[in-house]
Amino acid sequence: MLYDPMKDYDEVGRTLLKAAKYMDEHGHCKGTLENSKGAVCAYGALNTALFGQADITSREWDVIHQNSPEQMILETQCTTALLDETDDLLISTWNDEPDRTKEQVIDLFKRAAEKHKVTA
Repeated sequence: MLYDPMKDYDEVGRTLLKAAKYMDEHGHCKGTLENSKGAVCAYGALNTALFGQADITSREWDVIHQNSPEQMILETQCTTALLDETDDLLISTWNDEPDRTKEQVIDLFKRAAEKHKVTA
């Protein structure tokens, strides 16, 4: 059986790594959750990892809140993990800083995920 490194992480860590992978594959943008080319900001990547799409309407949020409270808890845990790495600077503000790069955002996700490794 092949080794699966994702098993080294709890659900928060796996979600953060999934978001990092999505951004790596689709690109990074600023000022919007997802641009016309499919690139995403930090929140867009997290939304995609959690809910399957970057941009979520208020009606869709209402459905998620009503039908998937565990997903909302996971979203809060992931956001908190990211905020811990940005010294509580809003993730959207951090993402949109003029010199912010795709690699830095991906690194943010990976650093946050490392704190969610499962101890053997």
